[in-house]
Amino acid sequence: MNPAQTLKRIARRRREQQEWIRLKQTPRYTPTTATLHGRPVSVPDACTYLVGMKEIFQKGIYEFCASTTNPLILDCGANIGLSVIYFKLLYPNARVIAFEPDPRHLSSACEKCRLV
Repeated sequence: MNPAQTLKRIARRRREQQEWIRLKQTPRYTPTTATLHGRPVSVPDACTYLVGMKEIFQKGIYEFCASTTNPLILDCGANIGLSVIYFKLLYPNARVIAFEPDPRHLSSACEKCRLV
């Protein structure tokens, strides 16, 4: 990695840390925005978003090895849609069908589905 790439990586990491701190300080159930893979997204609850990011992206709780490059993935309980983004990053050619019964989270999940 050359010095310019290193500086860009450090700057991106710093922005991510600042956003994480801002979201942690956001009162519970207060709609806000966040940046997800360089794109602004609406967040109905910062706590839900942060827990989802940690569980899904950092811990990789949904990671699996598919027998094909284009699996059919059923996401029954998509919450705010972070899992859909994760699945599409893991398997770009996958067909993901997401279901979310909670109307408080449905619009946020739909927004994330449009990102992929």
